[in-house]
Amino acid sequence: MRCKFCGADGRHFDSCLFGFLEKSAMKTLFDHASRIDDPVTSQIAEVEITAAGKRAKACRVALELVTLHPGFTSNELEASIGVQDGRIRKRLNDLLKDGLVRKGPERLSRVTGKLNETWYRSDA
Repeated sequence: MRCKFCGADGRHFDSCLFGFLEKSAMKTLFDHASRIDDPVTSQIAEVEITAAGKRAKACRVALELVTLHPGFTSNELEASIGVQDGRIRKRLNDLLKDGLVRKGPERLSRVTGKLNETWYRSDA
């Protein structure tokens, strides 16, 4: 049997993350990710990334990572997929605004050795 949201067959999350995100209406994808004092190039990039669906895709990946690795810091979540460019860290705030994730206690990151917030799914 195939999942109607992601097309996967076999075992996957009880509530498919792609379906969960679709049902949650991702309000923040229509909020501005850039600040008003950011250069115009950042504001243009924000519009392009959102319109191309890259922002929504990164939100889905970030939520899946938090589900798989509860209590990880943003650096640790990014390291788990081999990236260091902030694409996951930036989307965690979108998910926080939508109430899909919550911040946990701060602890030393295993990646940077610095004090960082940990992340958990809100419904977990």
